Amino acid sequence: MARRRPGTEPLPRPPTYAVLESAMLALTYGVVAHLLSTPHRLQGRTSRARRATHRLLAEVHHRVKNNLPDRLQLLMLQAEKLSNAADKGCLR
Repeated sequence: MARRRPGTEPLPRPPTYAVLESAMLALTYGVVAHLLSTPHRLQGRTSRARRATHRLLAEVHHRVKNNLPDRLQLLMLQAEKLSNAADKGCLR
C-alpha cells in the first residue's frame, strides 16, 4: 500500500440517508417524549405546592386555635383592672 503525504487523507464519507433518517427519528422521539412528560412534571410540582400550602394553613389554624383562649384570658384580666365602665364594656 502506498503511503500518502500528510494532510492528503481522504475525507470521511458522508452519512447515508438511512443514518440521517434514524438520527432525526431519534431526535424527534426525544423531543416528543419530553413534551409529553412536561405536564405530568408540572402537575406534580403544583400538587406538592398545594399540599405544602395546606399543611402551612393547617399549622396556622392550629396555633391560632391554641392561643385564642390565652389571649382571651389576658383581655379579661386587663378588663378587671379598668376603672371606667365604658372601657370595661368594650373588652367584654
